[in-house]
Amino acid sequence: MTAPPTDDPIVVTAPVPVPIRRSIGAEEADRAAHKLREVLSSLDLADLPTLAATRPLPVEEALTAVRRGDWLKFTSATSSSSASFAKVAWINQRRTIVLLVRHPDRKAVSIGMRELRARFEQGRVHLVEQRSASATRRSR
Repeated sequence: MTAPPTDDPIVVTAPVPVPIRRSIGAEEADRAAHKLREVLSSLDLADLPTLAATRPLPVEEALTAVRRGDWLKFTSATSSSSASFAKVAWINQRRTIVLLVRHPDRKAVSIGMRELRARFEQGRVHLVEQRSASATRRSR
């Protein structure tokens, strides 16, 4: 089930549907769905930095830098004061689709790399600075 079209990424609620191609059998589709549920449930959302400072990177560098486990900060096109956060759960091998898990509701969000690029260009998404616990202790 998906939410009505909005300014935000597509929201998918559990169970996450897995597209079944004609060449994929039901057993393989079940394995893929199981793997997807494992990926989503294994993601720790407790490590969102409290201050959530963003990394100022050029668009191309930001897109290349995005990895599983990174936090992204999304801002609305209409209000830069309201922000939401999502953690990268998976990126396909061709780097055309990014699967995110929203904080704090754990909803799976799928966004195409082209759409992500557009949002970076518009300043509506930013990589969140990842600070290790040791770096945080040293800065106190």
